[in-house]
Amino acid sequence: MPSAADARTADSPPSNVSTARLATTADVSTAVVKPASRADFIVVAQPGPQDNDATRQAFRSALRDTERPVLMVPKDWSVVSFGQRIAIAWHDDIWTTQAMISALPLFAGAAEVHLLAGVRPEAPNPLHPDRFGNCEASVKVHILNLDYVPFGGLLLSRAQELKADLLIMASYVHSPFSHSVLAGATRYVITHAALPVLMRTSYMLSAPSH
Repeated sequence: MPSAADARTADSPPSNVSTARLATTADVSTAVVKPASRADFIVVAQPGPQDNDATRQAFRSALRDTERPVLMVPKDWSVVSFGQRIAIAWHDDIWTTQAMISALPLFAGAAEVHLLAGVRPEAPNPLHPDRFGNCEASVKVHILNLDYVPFGGLLLSRAQELKADLLIMASYVHSPFSHSVLAGATRYVITHAALPVLMRTSYMLSAPSH
């Protein structure tokens, strides 16, 4: 797989990367889920209030039904850099680890890697790795003191301060039987992110206490 550097310097995908654009008059969910099972990543535009029902359904299906990493790209995002300064919404759990494993190919070209960990007052700082995959950049840890402040807002604010060009996070859904109920931080990031976000969805009865 090509490094993130390839994505930064090419106007079109490298020759060893295959892409597909889907257009269908059939059920949107089915059209997204079946080909996605063979994809390393699903690239989708950030949803907006002007989207039609089919576009919104395609985004929901990619995020919740495919079990594949989803790279959400803001519609007005200008490609100045990608994967040079990676921010990670860190939580010391299996779901965040799965999101990291999905993103490992993107770490190869990173110059900076920032772990953004939301911590409640008097709670211990989470454990974290010193490096990711074959990334040569050292990991810098940033503790975000929540103190009843929503994690999503703090996360995007710090990512902007760091000039991050990619955010990686686990996308939490409260229950596989309630697909419309995204956890608060996930919902906030999807709505407000101004940078590409790589997400992998995890279903759980309760999301981490960010």
